[in-house]
Amino acid sequence: MTRLTDLKVKALPPDPSRRLEMPDPGQAGLYLIIQPTGRKSWAVRYRQNGRSRKLTLGRFPAIGLADARRMAAKALDKIERGEDPATDMKARRTVTGAAGHQRTDTLAALVAEYLQRRPREKALRSIGEVKRIFDKYVLPVIGQRPAAKITKREIIELLDGIADRPAPIMANRTFEALRALFNWSIGRDWMAASPMAGMNKPFEPQSRDRVLSVDEIRWFWKATGAMGYPFGDALRVCLLTGQRVGEVSGLTRSEIGQEQITQVTEADGERIEITAPGNVWTIPAARAKNGEEHKVPLADPALAIIKNAPAIGPNGLVFTTTGLSPISGRSKAKVRLDRLMAAAAEEERGEKVEIDRFTIHDLRRTCASQMAELRVAPHVIEAVLNHRTGVVRGIARVYNRYDYGIEKREALDAWAHRLNDLVTGKPAEMAIEVEAKRDRC
Repeated sequence: MTRLTDLKVKALPPDPSRRLEMPDPGQAGLYLIIQPTGRKSWAVRYRQNGRSRKLTLGRFPAIGLADARRMAAKALDKIERGEDPATDMKARRTVTGAAGHQRTDTLAALVAEYLQRRPREKALRSIGEVKRIFDKYVLPVIGQRPAAKITKREIIELLDGIADRPAPIMANRTFEALRALFNWSIGRDWMAASPMAGMNKPFEPQSRDRVLSVDEIRWFWKATGAMGYPFGDALRVCLLTGQRVGEVSGLTRSEIGQEQITQVTEADGERIEITAPGNVWTIPAARAKNGEEHKVPLADPALAIIKNAPAIGPNGLVFTTTGLSPISGRSKAKVRLDRLMAAAAEEERGEKVEIDRFTIHDLRRTCASQMAELRVAPHVIEAVLNHRTGVVRGIARVYNRYDYGIEKREALDAWAHRLNDLVTGKPAEMAIEVEAKRDRC
């Protein structure tokens, strides 16, 4: 069977005489089910204690191909640990009566229907992330409570508990997921009113401007070298590309390819077009935060890290320990990074150095700030970061569909050169080169 995409899945016709079950070549154990009526859904087939088992994940297109693969990988990971995901799913659903699916009044039942029926909206997080939030933070606490009887006080205590871990950002995300759930349930006549009416987010995030200094970048590079694969290498790609850690963690080899890059220059009054292949990482819309496909030109150091990563498992994941799912445990990795950076700083200066707290997301801001120092135009930096807002926005964005591929490549190549200069102690003088390239176009 050829490689599946969301468009191909949508176009697959049903067989009016029988139910079709098609394996996904991109994820072991994942099947696309096509009913004679044309309804499509995802399922995972596996063996547990010598018996054939099936786990239904949900319907397409409410669950897209990328999310189905992630859910299948997570389920298979559970199976390897001796757990049975189908049993866990049945605990959250009630199937009774002659009509088949008869819902209970619990929050768990409401969440199960919501995850199956909720349309995919770009303004909301992917269905896989929403499901993870409910499974980890909500259902273990109030999942068996009647949904219509849940009180505002229960929600406040739930969110306070998450914020006090401390995980204030996750408390906000849980707030958003619950608010969307209850608003949806009112429209479906599950509830008459939301218990979250009048509630505010538990945490108001402060605008951050933390970027790593030149010394910190050097210590970061030494620390990530000591960490090695997979976390050290993944963090280096974050800094080199300016992409989100979640997008880097889920990187697969199938997302890396070559595209023709056309550079327009002028020489002796003549317009010259030079076309050459360039390595590009294409982040699919399903994995991009803003729901739009994003192309990231890869400078040589970033490409080398990806190419040198060991091949683990059948899914083509670049950064993985199981071969079935992307790396997890970023909090522990960050603690180790901090410790190694402090050691690198102390070794270099001969005394203990206090490094101000920073987050992995600050690597993205550091990359952007360094490109700005290289005189990269703000709209090009936004294109590299895949930002919707800023310099190119509103009606200007509607009409300006150029993706600045050439400019993005120049910017990321220049940043890679400067980064090499910073970590090796050589002078970084790339601004003139970038400016010269722009003047020639």
